[in-house]
Amino acid sequence: MKLFVNKLTGIEAPVDPNNPEGPTEKITYAQMIISALKSFRPEGYTVEDLRQHFRLIDQMETIKDKEKELKMEDSDVKKLKEFLKDFKWAVVERDIIEMTDHVSKMKNCKA
Repeated sequence: MKLFVNKLTGIEAPVDPNNPEGPTEKITYAQMIISALKSFRPEGYTVEDLRQHFRLIDQMETIKDKEKELKMEDSDVKKLKEFLKDFKWAVVERDIIEMTDHVSKMKNCKA
């Protein structure tokens, strides 16, 4: 098991995604990951991709709005690392580098 620490970033995003001109709030690492996992991919997704993505999304949803910790199975961490390694970000933000570095260096923890 590995420990994911959900941190607040300096990245601002709309509180209501349907109202991009409305108020904004700072987002967390988990919110960044959820957004990336749900993003459009020109080549599409296989059913197995969808299963893996929703497994990670469901875990991140439990802590997305909080600065909390999440214990993750090694296999899930491996899938998350593989996904983040190849994901193309649409913005230039240092918080993205910090989050991906955090995922790459997650510490072992007890179940």
